[in-house]
Amino acid sequence: LAGHKHPIAGISITADGSQMAVGTGGLRGPGEVWLWNTDSKSGKRIGGHQNRIRDVAISPDGRWVAAGIGRSLYPGTVVLWDLEDGSERIVREFPAAVDDVEFSPDGRYLAAISQYFGRPEDRPPNQLGELIIWEDISVDQPPVVLSESLADKSFFSVAFDASSERVAVTSAGPDRVQVEIRNLDTGDIQTLRSSTSSMYFSVAFSPSENRLAVSTSPLSGPAVVELWDLDTGVQLPVLLTGHTGRVASVCFSPDGSRIATGSFDRTTRVWDAQTGDEIHALHGHLGGVGTVAITPDGRHVASGGEDRVVRLWNAEEGQQTLTRRIGELGIESF
Repeated sequence: LAGHKHPIAGISITADGSQMAVGTGGLRGPGEVWLWNTDSKSGKRIGGHQNRIRDVAISPDGRWVAAGIGRSLYPGTVVLWDLEDGSERIVREFPAAVDDVEFSPDGRYLAAISQYFGRPEDRPPNQLGELIIWEDISVDQPPVVLSESLADKSFFSVAFDASSERVAVTSAGPDRVQVEIRNLDTGDIQTLRSSTSSMYFSVAFSPSENRLAVSTSPLSGPAVVELWDLDTGVQLPVLLTGHTGRVASVCFSPDGSRIATGSFDRTTRVWDAQTGDEIHALHGHLGGVGTVAITPDGRHVASGGEDRVVRLWNAEEGQQTLTRRIGELGIESF
């Protein structure tokens, strides 16, 4: 998919795989949002911003595109485009850059995470990390169903489960590293705490079982992906081991049988979600792999990273089927 003028910052695919939203922008901006038809490979620019676009999400039905925007030491914004009428509006402004935006699978919710990166003395009051979840973004001022802003907690990743009833958020504070699973209907919170000195980063729900995968970055030793049984709140004895660098991204296949991971050890790996056995170690990237995604049909794994290359792999055979060099500063998220 050629034609972008700026580095790729985020890619998001609709539930049927027919459309792909692409966000672009360098460290200092500006940024653009494009919409591509995955069959015809035709694309059009739908909007832009003077600052860096850090992530994009397209709603499952393909009507809405949201972008997380901001530079590390500057305020951030969530911007929303309506693809039916072409309108654009700001959902909310944040004191810090918006790193992650996610739609729930049913399109009911939109989540955003903002995190301040900079000198402590310059940090806005009580604004180390912020999490906001909105409901019904079709209205001009969508109601907020969850809002958390703390001075001592950093948020890293957010993910919805297949039912769109629960959301998982990885976070870290001065005395805790944890994942919080919140039920958006009842308000119940389930907390999973690391038993090691690892930092939790990417998180993903299994679409077929009540399990959670969490990627880690230990202070010492190898990086692993932990699997948790959410019925019991107990970490399973199955660990995905083999990466030698921080695991930056994790996702399940649509049927829940496979897990794909991307790591700063420059590899993408595919695992058996039940046994934890490594199925493929996919080599080819010349820099760290910061993001992975599995296509809706489960046939391919896409990976992108610091070498500014997007690679597409056959999930069953482990063979690379497509390579695209895009942008100048690396791929941040699909």
